[in-house]
Parts: sequence; C-alpha cells; structure tokens
Amino acid sequence: MGTMATESFVRLINHRTKATKDQEYLNYVLFNHATVPDRTAYILDRSEENPMPFLLDDIEKQNLLQPNFIVLTCNT
Repeated sequence: MGTMATESFVRLINHRTKATKDQEYLNYVLFNHATVPDRTAYILDRSEENPMPFLLDDIEKQNLLQPNFIVLTCNT
C-alpha cells in the first residue's frame, strides 16, 4: 500500500537480520501495487474508489505462493 513504507520495512528487516552473506538473509517476495486507490481519500470523503477489492485481489494472487504470512505496510 505504501511504497516508501515498504522500502522502510524491508530495510529494517534486512538491517536486523544477522547475516554475513546474501544466503543468510530472509527469503521474501516484494509485491508493490502503487496504483491502488488512495485509502485515506476513500475513508475521509469517498473521493477515491474503494481500495478493498484491489487489496483482496492482490492477496489472492500472493496466496498462490503459499506464504506463511503477508504484510501490508502503511505510513498513515
């Protein structure tokens, strides 16, 4: 949901991982869907389309990879 929040989150995970080589870092898939309608604008005044269908569609696509968990990052 938030491109900069995602970047910050990934950086934090990588910095907190005790790794001395690339193969010791965590495995993860990054999915950045920047064109999802603005959630805050939808909540405050309905000036944007409801983002929920977009988010649910993204989660369904990610579930094909059978993740242990999914993280949605946001700065608001």
